[in-house]
Amino acid sequence: NLSFIVENSVKIGKPIIGVSINYRLSGWGLIASEQVSGSGDTNIGLRDQRLALHWVQENIGAFGGDPSKVTIWGESAGAASVGWHLLAYNGRDDGLFRAGIMQSGNPVAYSSYRSVIDYQPQYDALVNATGCGNTIDTLECLRYAPYEKVNAFFNSTGGSGWNPIVDGDFIARWGSLQLEDGDFVRVPIISGAN
Repeated sequence: NLSFIVENSVKIGKPIIGVSINYRLSGWGLIASEQVSGSGDTNIGLRDQRLALHWVQENIGAFGGDPSKVTIWGESAGAASVGWHLLAYNGRDDGLFRAGIMQSGNPVAYSSYRSVIDYQPQYDALVNATGCGNTIDTLECLRYAPYEKVNAFFNSTGGSGWNPIVDGDFIARWGSLQLEDGDFVRVPIISGAN
């Protein structure tokens, strides 16, 4: 809810337009396995965010906004997302934002990235829980599995804990290496901790 920050911006004479986006979370947005990696569907929750940023560029003018003045902002996981967009596609600048604000997060992941091999047992458990274990293309079967079964798995102890992975595409490399090599979007940032 951005209403307070927008209201405050108006009161101080520097009005902003607040845009909040939806994106897939947990396994819905960060499922990982050899099958998911092979299909190119990794980190889809972050890709959802990227599509939303493209939408803002294309449509914010209709709301009185200026696409050249977009600042992305997040706290905790949202700050990590800002960091991933600063590094996305090995730091490629698609002109989607001119600044970033990170509160309690940054471009370096909170913990070590897990790999598709690490997530494979969790994926296999999902496949079995949804009745897709005897199919040739388990990922295609999961796409048509009943929502209730998939959601129940993602909400179980064994189905939680999905996080972004280094996929060589959206997250090309470890953030610390990209920062060291200068492979990031060069925009002003505010970084802090709550």
